[in-house]
Amino acid sequence: MNQIKEIVHEMINNNPRILPNMSNDGKKQALSILKIPRIKHLLEEKVNINKFTPRVLIANISSQSIIFDIRIWIQDIQLKDDIISELLESIIKRINEKKIKL
Repeated sequence: MNQIKEIVHEMINNNPRILPNMSNDGKKQALSILKIPRIKHLLEEKVNINKFTPRVLIANISSQSIIFDIRIWIQDIQLKDDIISELLESIIKRINEKKIKL
């Protein structure tokens, strides 16, 4: 289980389209959006880009499976399906490379 969580975190951290992984220009753009009064009102007073740290949680355990809940923030909502698909494919590829039995 820990190996799977480590792999998921590794793949998340290697994907530049998942927050908070982004270029300095991307961080500046994100911070400027988060400072818009209507958006800032929804957040804490101090805007911190690290608030968007990905999380890997265990959602359910049964006798035959463990279900993980992967919570990420992405930069471009229009690419959501592509980003999630790419992430899941990279996770499966790494699991197979490490010969971890699912």
